Amino acid sequence: MFTRLFLVLTLSTHAAGPAELLKEIETLESATFSSEKEARHFENEGIVALWDQLLTAPRGKRIDLLASLPFNSLTLGKVEREFPQDLNIQVAQLTAGGSTLTPLEWKFWLAPFQKNGLEITHTDWHHEAFERTPEGRARSRVRFAIHLMRGNDTDRTEIKAIAKVLWKEDGEKITVDQIEIVSAWLARRIGPKAFTPVAVIKGQSSKKDERDDMGAVSVFDLNGDQLPEVILGNANRILWNKGGMNFDAQPLIPEGGEIQSSVVGLVGDFNSDGHLDWLCDSEKAMLMLYLGNAEGEFATIPKRIPLKIPFTVPSCITAGDIDRDGDLDLFLGQWRSLYEKMPDPFWNANDGHGNTLLLNDGKGNFTNATAASGLQKKRYRRTYSASFIDLDQDQDLDLAVVSDFYGLDVFLNDGSGKFADATSSLIDNPHAFGMSHTMADFNRDGQTDFFMLGMGSTTARRLEEMKAHPDRLPEAKKMRALMGHGNRFYLGNEKGRFVEPAMARTVARTGWSWGSTSFDFDNDGDQDIYVGNGHISGKTTRDYCSNFWCRDIYLLPGKKPLLISNYLDTLPKMQTQSWDGYQVNALLINQQGRGFTSMSPMLDVGFDFDTRRVISADLDLDGRPDLLVGRMESTSGFLHQGAAETSPPTLYILQNTLPEASQRNWIGVTLQGDCNGAVIELTTAAQKQRSVIVSGDSFMCQHPAQKHFGLGQENKVISLKITWPDGKSKLIEAPQINTYHQIR
Repeated sequence: MFTRLFLVLTLSTHAAGPAELLKEIETLESATFSSEKEARHFENEGIVALWDQLLTAPRGKRIDLLASLPFNSLTLGKVEREFPQDLNIQVAQLTAGGSTLTPLEWKFWLAPFQKNGLEITHTDWHHEAFERTPEGRARSRVRFAIHLMRGNDTDRTEIKAIAKVLWKEDGEKITVDQIEIVSAWLARRIGPKAFTPVAVIKGQSSKKDERDDMGAVSVFDLNGDQLPEVILGNANRILWNKGGMNFDAQPLIPEGGEIQSSVVGLVGDFNSDGHLDWLCDSEKAMLMLYLGNAEGEFATIPKRIPLKIPFTVPSCITAGDIDRDGDLDLFLGQWRSLYEKMPDPFWNANDGHGNTLLLNDGKGNFTNATAASGLQKKRYRRTYSASFIDLDQDQDLDLAVVSDFYGLDVFLNDGSGKFADATSSLIDNPHAFGMSHTMADFNRDGQTDFFMLGMGSTTARRLEEMKAHPDRLPEAKKMRALMGHGNRFYLGNEKGRFVEPAMARTVARTGWSWGSTSFDFDNDGDQDIYVGNGHISGKTTRDYCSNFWCRDIYLLPGKKPLLISNYLDTLPKMQTQSWDGYQVNALLINQQGRGFTSMSPMLDVGFDFDTRRVISADLDLDGRPDLLVGRMESTSGFLHQGAAETSPPTLYILQNTLPEASQRNWIGVTLQGDCNGAVIELTTAAQKQRSVIVSGDSFMCQHPAQKHFGLGQENKVISLKITWPDGKSKLIEAPQINTYHQIR
């Protein structure tokens, strides 16, 4: 979900005032959300005030700010247990019942931290619950995180804790009376950087009233040397990979050619001539196909692919041979802004701009087959990602579609390109604000598992604890908790059935999540996950989210866009406030298939800017998968001010320099030719893993046709089996380890 169409902003002065809507809001909040309205007041005056101070203060002054926090008493936690984790990370768990400090004692307690050179690099504070005690006192439960660094940022500490806060009220003035830490988790790692920036590529901020990003990002080996290139469609650049993390930036389309401002793009052989082509969207609301040559270069003038439904808000492209005729067919997904048209209902929206299935004739000519293929009924999902993949292992490509305001739909292919909706029979719980997906064999059972990224909402959970449900929209009583749950993690089987295991809770709440990737960054033999987070990080951390859950979903469906625009203009601080902003990206470390632990600050990838695009690839072929992370242009707030000073959109290329990963074994495969949907199966004495080449995963990105498997201390592989989309297979017995095998 983004903000709103900025055309609406320019026209808003011509719409009637929203007096009637504001009256409806007042009635609804008085009847149902009075406790939440009070919670917002305490959040803004108490929690946001502290967070904003810490956000704007220099790193070296932030401990001083915490030391001067006004309160009457603060009860710390006590250490319950300490234990080491892999990668030289030390962890301690704390419970309630530690020492109680006065403000002066608190200052003395903090003094050694500053004396030893510790600096706060990040904090975040979330208002999980609010209530009145039997005595009428206001009490909150606050979840917070603090990241600290010292020693040239090679000594890292992360504190995650939950505190009970008892407030003191003096008229409208709110101060903290008592703080009690009820649980906490501390981690520390001393050592060299796990990921080191090697390239920082800045894009353009050219749209006055709209946040820019890097546009289409594709990572793919264009010239057959196994080194993946990086294509930046919106910036019109190819970073030719020269090895050793050295890149030569050249125009994607040379001067004099037809250059597109593309949001999504895909590399593939779309005209069956054996050369890789570049397919992307355009501002002309159609697809553009740039045919390639043997050197990996693209034509300067594209072949136009018109669509019956214009590509208005493109969100994803996935390719695969769905009818087994030997060429790449396409599925195109589109999203729709909620403030252009409020989804109705917010848990099952089918009112978007329209997705499209295109059949290829083998020469790069495409025919719309959406209705004929059986995809018409759910065509108007507000889709963000989609992939062709053989879910039920019957040698044809099925379709998984992830959509905002619904979640996950799956469609099984009958082998001829005709699809049947199998969502209800194959998916445990499909609901989420679906943002992206990544697939891997996370529990090493030889089956493909599925991780869908969503929006984990603290506000929705707070409302659930309050039991605050209006009489209108009765189904929302059930669906609010399901939709605000966050991410969905499913383990798969050979029939395409996906079940949420108990360990799904360990990855459910990473924030407002966007791009994602699966990779064994530490080479320990299981697939880890990296997640990009953060929606709108404005000048203040004051948050819009309560408005969405208490007003928008109930009162805005059916309202005209201009009325919605004028309503938004009546809200305070809209040009500067956030919506789930300053969230830290998550590096979820797989614990041998039994669950995940989030450790991004410990491993130097805990960025708190608004991330969208995420890709992993072994760019230097050293057996340690690297990361590409794309940040949005910074913003003034919810209503982006074009005149505000902002940082441009940026792509960070991060080299994996983790020492432990270089001390462990691995094996890799790079595929050439039509490999969309190809399956790679690894067998060793200790494990069996399955990996699939797909497109349309993550968020508006393309991963390369490269698969990497960490082996830990295993020094032999029994076999690698590659099964191509046409059913042909190749078995490599006892393959050499610590190298990539190029398969054509």
